[in-house]
Amino acid sequence: MDKKCCFAGHNEIFEIDLQDKLNNILIKLIKEENVKEFYVGNYGEFDKLVYRTLYKIKNNEFNDIIIHITVPYITNELKHKIDRFKIAYKDIIIPEFKESIPMKLKILKTNQYMVDHGDYLVCYVKHSWGGAATTLEYAQKRNKIRILKI
Repeated sequence: MDKKCCFAGHNEIFEIDLQDKLNNILIKLIKEENVKEFYVGNYGEFDKLVYRTLYKIKNNEFNDIIIHITVPYITNELKHKIDRFKIAYKDIIIPEFKESIPMKLKILKTNQYMVDHGDYLVCYVKHSWGGAATTLEYAQKRNKIRILKI
């Protein structure tokens, strides 16, 4: 059975060789764990690095993997990029939330949605505050998902 992977990472990247580490983890997940679907956010440097790395992997060796962009809402920036994203991603997922949820909380809830739908969480968390740390903490409380730290 095909498996799914999601990601959590900081807005800023602190390591030069992070892409190599990420690439190695992703190749191993694809080859050894049968991971075929990837849920990627769209908000920080780590999300962008994940996307670039997956895109290269998809185009170079594993064209059967599926990349989903998962966002809490459509921003003006995303509206301008949506046609390009539709080429690169299988689809754009916007989880449904109650309208009363504040915008900032929707990002956290979207991260939780990805964790709830993933079999693996690849995370780049270097400090104990912020969205990435909160997502990791949420995943650690879930027994269903396997966590791989970079």
